[in-house]
Amino acid sequence: ISLEHVPDPRGLLARVRRLVRDGAPLVLDVPYQLGSLKDLTKYPLRRLLGERGFHPLFKRNENEFHLSFFDPPRLRAMLADTGWRVVH
Repeated sequence: ISLEHVPDPRGLLARVRRLVRDGAPLVLDVPYQLGSLKDLTKYPLRRLLGERGFHPLFKRNENEFHLSFFDPPRLRAMLADTGWRVVH
């Protein structure tokens, strides 16, 4: 799962947890970064300016930017809150 690209990561984790058997593994690999200024501003700017007024720098593939950023404590807490057991 590319969790950083999902609009509602908590909701997705909860839905997946309900669909799998107890003890089923979930493997996540998310970047641990504060995020670039481009990633942090792209979505709000697109909503504010719309496509016509949007700077060409930001017009690359929609999937190239992150909607969420995770540090280890936040990711562990979100997994625990949605019913997952963290083993690493």
